[in-house]
Amino acid sequence: MKDNKIRIFIAFPIILVIIFIVVANSIHFPVDESLLGALKGELSESERQALALTPSELMKRMRVSRASVESFVRGSFPPEALESLVPETAPEAEFTIKDGLSLIVVSERSRMAIIKGIVVKEGDSIDGVKVAKIEPRRVLLKNKTTHWLHMEERK
Repeated sequence: MKDNKIRIFIAFPIILVIIFIVVANSIHFPVDESLLGALKGELSESERQALALTPSELMKRMRVSRASVESFVRGSFPPEALESLVPETAPEAEFTIKDGLSLIVVSERSRMAIIKGIVVKEGDSIDGVKVAKIEPRRVLLKNKTTHWLHMEERK
């Protein structure tokens, strides 16, 4: 009995694959004739003419001058090194968010908090400080150091 189940378990996927191959081969999709030529390496007359031209002849036909291309490329990149353009990073201030925690909402689907009047989720940043974790009574903020904001008890 168990031996028959094993044989069926092994033979079933093989039979399914064979059926799938037969069905896939029996379906015929219409083929776009213009694509067949491209697949066989056949080119249209305009494509053959374009391949026969040198790059400079092609630029003349398309009315593109070398000067316009060079000026476009020259304007795309700054003349000085990029390192000199990067602004100096000021040392990051320590946590500027103090006593700004108004509300924490923790549900199965999301965790949100209101800090300084802004709704934030885990992973968001506020004043350059990342909200790392939101728990029911506190929020973990990370900058260079970590800092917990706690909900104040209301009486």
